[in-house]
Amino acid sequence: MPSDWNPPQYLRYNNERIHAALDLLERVDLKAPEVVYDLGCGTGNTTALLKERWPDAQITGVDSSPAMLQQIKV
Repeated sequence: MPSDWNPPQYLRYNNERIHAALDLLERVDLKAPEVVYDLGCGTGNTTALLKERWPDAQITGVDSSPAMLQQIKV
């Protein structure tokens, strides 16, 4: 079984991840999706960006790391 992710180490590079996510999000041409999944959501920072972009959508973050999911602030 692979080892779990280390949230503090992951968050050290949050700015780089956010910039990449914003670049990708600019390319998504959806106006009002009903459901959005964030696969590999990590600590949920990108999931929050999805919720900002589509506030009326049902947003679900999915990650295989329990340690990362415990860091998500709802």
